[in-house]
Amino acid sequence: MGLKRAAGHRYYVHGMDMAHRVINMAATARLVVQMTPQEKRTLDSRAKRVGLATAEFVRRRLNASDDIGDHREEIEAMLTALEITAPQVLRAVDTAMASIEAISAKLDSMKSETPS
Repeated sequence: MGLKRAAGHRYYVHGMDMAHRVINMAATARLVVQMTPQEKRTLDSRAKRVGLATAEFVRRRLNASDDIGDHREEIEAMLTALEITAPQVLRAVDTAMASIEAISAKLDSMKSETPS
């Protein structure tokens, strides 16, 4: 039986029957971080929202890629597209709102003209 390292702290145990089993190695280092009670509540809340213990949430966030840095070009392209299309979208919303107001006024006038 051999122990082979995989990603992170996971090791695969290979037996005679070639079955694979994952063993999570215990974390042995401790880090104490000072934060305000509100920051702690926020951290706990974010971890709970994704169904993780706070320590596991922090570990996963540390191992996650730098989302903005890794996708900067894509984000900048989307922001540029938003800058270009935002005025068109706002004009379309204004036009739609004006149409809704006109239809609403017409319906109100039709109601008042209808005999009871």
